[in-house]
Amino acid sequence: RIAELRLAQPNGPATNMEFWVGWFDAWGAVTGKSYRSAEDVASTLRESLRLGASVNIFVFHGGTSFGFCGPGANVGTTGQYEPQVTSYDYGGLLDEAGEVTDKYLKCREVMAEFLGRPELLKKSFPRALRLPASPPLELEATLSLAEALPFLQRRVAVSAMPLPAEQLGFGHGYVLYRATVPSTLTGLPLALGKDAVRDFASVAVDGKVVGTCYRNDSGLGSREFKLPAGSGGKSLEVLVDIMGRVNFGPSMLSERKGLVGPGSVSLGSPFTGPARALLGWE
Repeated sequence: RIAELRLAQPNGPATNMEFWVGWFDAWGAVTGKSYRSAEDVASTLRESLRLGASVNIFVFHGGTSFGFCGPGANVGTTGQYEPQVTSYDYGGLLDEAGEVTDKYLKCREVMAEFLGRPELLKKSFPRALRLPASPPLELEATLSLAEALPFLQRRVAVSAMPLPAEQLGFGHGYVLYRATVPSTLTGLPLALGKDAVRDFASVAVDGKVVGTCYRNDSGLGSREFKLPAGSGGKSLEVLVDIMGRVNFGPSMLSERKGLVGPGSVSLGSPFTGPARALLGWE
């Protein structure tokens, strides 16, 4: 898009500060690191250099984001939340493990051509993968959330309404919300607010999961759950998995995690009269 740059800025350096050679891998996304082929990237690089432009390859070497707080997220043009996986391979010229890719070799051909240095093409690279294959993983033991919770929980906060993770003092991992289903409201469905779930919630009554809800779910009834008969007086738990945090664009300003907003959890539906906010949480 050098021509467009020159229309806006006739003088000054012709520089592409983010020459995208791929894209993020996101949960549920159609495209990712395979977004651009090696031939496409090399062709664009050749055209940029022909026009006298400089490029900053993004990314040259992919990487890995470790732990809960590593991956980020975008909000697409349709408003859909796009959480990224922990791999930041991105389709870089060197992959996540540092291996040479076809994209690297194609771009090297272009650089050797413009530099007039054909000897650069004589360099060879080991084609055998340097990382050993992962051995089969056998699961030898399991631990339920109820059994693990005493060792995992940081602290218990008590509030009338569910608090977002930031008000609880952290912003990644999991948040477990617990309340008691009022005996006077037995029989009413449980509803999660339109923008309440950030980002994946599992709803359980008396330790048994009755349904799940993802941040992007918007279908009819996707945020309503029928509670088992006799739920009055029993424990209601909502376990929220905090996924990638939006780190670009105006959506950053409203990016909160956990259960978010007033009326995030209520009992009732349009067919049962006004929704009743569920109060008394820890």
